[in-house]
This record gives sequence, structure tokens and C-alpha cells, in this order.
Amino acid sequence: MRASLISLALVTSLLAGCEPMPDLSAKESADVAAAPYPALIPLTPGTTHAAPTSATDAEMDALQARADALAAQAN
Repeated sequence: MRASLISLALVTSLLAGCEPMPDLSAKESADVAAAPYPALIPLTPGTTHAAPTSATDAEMDALQARADALAAQAN
């Protein structure tokens, strides 16, 4: 039973691999071929520059303590 399922999957994949690739070059009209490339815009405009941080020493110490606790928990 298992061998027949494997054989069926193999034959199906081999038959699908024999399908000729369609000619995609003829699908494009002359207007599309002559069109200029569109301008690219950033996906995340708010994150292009790093925001300045103003964390106090106490906040940085608390953050470092939390990072150390998480690292100790991971080990």
C-alpha cells in the first residue's frame, strides 16, 4: 500500500515536470514594454533613520538586567 502511494506520487510529479513552459514573451503589449520603470518608495518611511534615544542610566540598567535575566533563563 505504501509503495503504491509512493509510486503514484513519483509518477504524478514526473508527469507534471514534463509539461512544457508557456511562452510568456508574447503576452506583453507594446505599451507595457515601452512603459518606464515605476518609482520605488520605501515600505517603512518612518524607520529610514534611527530615532535618537534619551534613556536614563536607570532605564538602561533595568533593560540590561532584564536582558541578563532572559539570557540566564534561556540557558
